[in-house]
Amino acid sequence: MVSLIKEITINYLNMLKSKNISLDFTIDYDVINVTYQKNKKYKILFSEINSDTISVNNEITQIHFYYDFDINILKIKKYVCYDFKRIIKSYPKLPGVLNKFDDYAFGYYGLKFMDMDYF
Repeated sequence: MVSLIKEITINYLNMLKSKNISLDFTIDYDVINVTYQKNKKYKILFSEINSDTISVNNEITQIHFYYDFDINILKIKKYVCYDFKRIIKSYPKLPGVLNKFDDYAFGYYGLKFMDMDYF
């Protein structure tokens, strides 16, 4: 399942690049490092949130794409999370790089992520 989630994410990032959006990314196993509009940095992680994956670096926003998060983590709404099992999302503030992700996921894959508030 992680490989499909990663494929969807890479396809989305490539779509942004093809539309001349200032974006660059590198793939390092289960992390994609993204630079968006030259000064915004993101890490997209494909592993469950735990003390090893949470960073204290406030300059890089972490985005977690995973299959079947612990529901209690999603309820906190402290982390940017997309749960591909329940098709729900939770985040304190949507990072700019994801502005069109929901439309893309629905348009190309039929995935309609619901906000945790509705779950």
